[in-house]
Formats: sequence, C-alpha cells, structure tokens
Amino acid sequence: MNQYHILAGIIKVCDQDKSGKILQLCLQTDELNEHIIENTKIAEKLLLFVNRRVLIKCRVFSVLHDMHRHLIVKSFKIQKIE
Repeated sequence: MNQYHILAGIIKVCDQDKSGKILQLCLQTDELNEHIIENTKIAEKLLLFVNRRVLIKCRVFSVLHDMHRHLIVKSFKIQKIE
C-alpha cells in the first residue's frame, strides 16, 4: 500500500475558480495521461512550477467516481529540458 512510483511530466492546472485561483493541479505524462495531484502541503509547492517538467515521487490510487488516477506527492524535482 505504501509503494511509491516515480512519474515524469508537466504540471498543469486542472481546475480554477472564476477569479483564476488554482484549485487543482494535474500531472500530464509523456503518454498524455492526466493524473490529479491531491492537495497537500508538498503539492502546494508545485503551484510555482505550472507548465514546468518535473519528476514526482508519489503514491498512486484510483477513486471510484473518477476516471483519472490520483497522486499523493512525497517529493518532486524539477527536470532540466535538454
């Protein structure tokens, strides 16, 4: 249950309110899959890296009412584009 995965992708905004405040972030992987990033203290730091490529160490889980996989971020690292 506590197995961590390493995923690479670009941080995207999934949801925002009418004023533009970001409510939810997603990770778009190289395979163009979107994974919802759960709102945690560590994930809040990702707000600074929207549209940047990152490596994320996370737990992955599914929610019955949702087609997307969800991520609980343990740590992340900004990837340099070469």
